[in-house]
Amino acid sequence: MNHIKGLITLFSVIIISTIVLVIQGVKTIEKDKYYLKIHQKSENSLIIGTSKAAALPIAPLNISNTYANFQNFAFNLGMSPYGPAYFKQIKNRVEHMENKSKKKYFLLCVDPWSMSNTKKSPNDSLSFSENETEITFLPKENFSALQYFVKFYRSSYMNLFLPQKDKNQKETRPDSTYISKHLKSKIEAYRNTNAAKNQFSELRFQYFLKTIDFLKNYGEVILVRLPVAQEMKDLEREYAPNFDSLINKTASEMNLKFIDFYTEKNNYLCPDGNHLFWEDAEKVSQEIAEKHIGTFQK
Repeated sequence: MNHIKGLITLFSVIIISTIVLVIQGVKTIEKDKYYLKIHQKSENSLIIGTSKAAALPIAPLNISNTYANFQNFAFNLGMSPYGPAYFKQIKNRVEHMENKSKKKYFLLCVDPWSMSNTKKSPNDSLSFSENETEITFLPKENFSALQYFVKFYRSSYMNLFLPQKDKNQKETRPDSTYISKHLKSKIEAYRNTNAAKNQFSELRFQYFLKTIDFLKNYGEVILVRLPVAQEMKDLEREYAPNFDSLINKTASEMNLKFIDFYTEKNNYLCPDGNHLFWEDAEKVSQEIAEKHIGTFQK
């Protein structure tokens, strides 16, 4: 009898714990930045790319509704490099946009990492990293937080019960010691992992072109090469020495505007060498909106 009571108690604890875990998980997922991107209202213009592009804020690009209502639809290098999975989701997002009559802009952020794959199989779409991540399964509009949590939550369940970072709290500008440490770490990681194990993928590049061709049917396509630290520039040029000329050629042949922050003096802070500090991301967004998108207005 005691054995049966013990089993009942154990099962009760497991059931209650599971219910608590799921409830807490759903609450956390509902605040998750990727889940929110998936479920936010479809605006009439998009920012496309990986985590560098994901840092660009929306507000400075939406200047009193003069230009365009932008949606940041960039994720990260594991989820949204150019390829069939990302193209599918971009296509779905654009085809379901509201306000179909309003002028549309598409900022495609480019770098060689977003068009690379493993050296073993650079052009094998079955080996693409995003096949194992959420981007492949971006849902229908009725896809719930519960489904997202059950299928895609990868972190430790302990994180569900830790205090969540206040998204409105801005980080202070880092000092030189912090920058030096994180810059060195990021460059070493990219050199030893991305650069050592990957190479430029012609198939990814073809999907990049396919994405452009599709988006040109709906609005103005603009290519953007976001700022990075000089150390990252040097590594990227060593990794893919022909990339800049390839993008310039693409912009010219497809009659696209190309905003190249690489050719400018490095006036923007990237603490880890690769991602803009939030203040500088706002400056870049403002510059894109006022100096470049504005030139399209009639």
